[in-house]
Amino acid sequence: MYNSNYPSYNTYDQYTSNHPSYNTYDQYNPNHSSYNTYDQYNEYRVDRDVRLQSLAQSGSHGGEYLDIDGNTGDVVLSSGGSGTNWRLTELQQGFINLQNLGISRFKNYFLGVNPNNGRVKLLNYISNETRWIPHNISQNQIRLENG
Repeated sequence: MYNSNYPSYNTYDQYTSNHPSYNTYDQYNPNHSSYNTYDQYNEYRVDRDVRLQSLAQSGSHGGEYLDIDGNTGDVVLSSGGSGTNWRLTELQQGFINLQNLGISRFKNYFLGVNPNNGRVKLLNYISNETRWIPHNISQNQIRLENG
């Protein structure tokens, strides 16, 4: 006999639980608080993989992507490559981090700014230098300010 209110009960659950069985085929959201310990304290975090493209109207770099030189770790603009893939992680108070996903020894390094000369650089740790503030310009377009 099974409970007609919950036809998904299996034989064991029908006698031991008041809840329907879990559907093992459903995908879970890895950013949901029950799956990610960090999110129990920060429900606002969402990780996204992005490519950042220059929208410059002048100069020779319009349409190019934020990339890294896999040999030196320099931050450059290029027409493509694995270094153009970044993970955008939202932090508290409107800040984000950008972590490189390129296939090189600089994978998982964070985009930051050298406070002495203002040049963009990669860091293998999170600090105030790696915090960015996104400003929405329009749909799918942002301007980044170092925070």
